[in-house]
Amino acid sequence: MADANLSFPFAGSLLKKFKDMGDGTYAEVITVSGLTVTADSINLDTADVEAKLGIITETAPATDIASSGLNGRLQRVSQRITSLIALLPAALGAGGGLKTEKPEDQATLTKAAVSMTGASGVLVGASAARLSVMVSNPAANAVAAIDPTGGTCSLTAGIPIGPGATIEITGKAAQSAMTQIGTNAQVLTVYVGA
Repeated sequence: MADANLSFPFAGSLLKKFKDMGDGTYAEVITVSGLTVTADSINLDTADVEAKLGIITETAPATDIASSGLNGRLQRVSQRITSLIALLPAALGAGGGLKTEKPEDQATLTKAAVSMTGASGVLVGASAARLSVMVSNPAANAVAAIDPTGGTCSLTAGIPIGPGATIEITGKAAQSAMTQIGTNAQVLTVYVGA
């Protein structure tokens, strides 16, 4: 069996060769030159290996950042993966994918009609349980406006709602008191989600 003319140099002192095995296959031969081995760098003593890598009966560390040998660390990673997998069924939506619904998507809506007087008036009072507020201005109405902070509302300083338009306020902002203004005797439709 002769050496084939296949060799690739790596990092100066490492040479990779392939030896012709005579049956159409090649075996990899690695030659390392200039390697110095001291007693401290390579020690295959069982006690030394266990001290550096951790014994196989080592317990997992109590926290993710506690010191541990290799086996204990791998046990901790395995525990965390198992915990994550256990949470997965509860996180699945109806279609089998992960749930991405926002809290306001789970809200039950109630409908109310708010009559406008031409002056700033209450749209909704404050409510810590509220998740969303939708305000609809019917197409037959003139432009109305709301103030989601509950201050005195005006058509020039509030958020305008054109005829036939609907706006929605969600999250923490939906919990504050809100005011409205619009043409006397016209009505806004308000949907509150809680």
